[in-house]
Amino acid sequence: MASCQKIERPAKPDNLIPEDQMVDIIAEIFLFNAAKFNYKALIEDSGVVPDEIIYKKFGIDSIQFVESNNYYGADIAKYLEIHQKVQAKLEAAKKEVEKEINETKIQDSLKSQQ
Repeated sequence: MASCQKIERPAKPDNLIPEDQMVDIIAEIFLFNAAKFNYKALIEDSGVVPDEIIYKKFGIDSIQFVESNNYYGADIAKYLEIHQKVQAKLEAAKKEVEKEINETKIQDSLKSQQ
């Protein structure tokens, strides 16, 4: 029954965000969502609007993002590939942060022994 349904893929937007930039944008969105979860009150009190910051940083607008996201999302294999790249990017960033934290702990430990 499902194979009888014709699902049309959205037309390719004129201003399609390149795939590598979509990876960067989605990674930023995930980071902001994590920050909102952990620092909700601080973010709300500061008046920061994460979406606006992301759009400005990448020189896009909400319509361009939604159209590009819908276009890529209509191809499940491509969308999965994009999200795997996002996951790899976030994991690499996490390792870098953990490395910096460990280096700081070592430096602090050495200072306290002097």
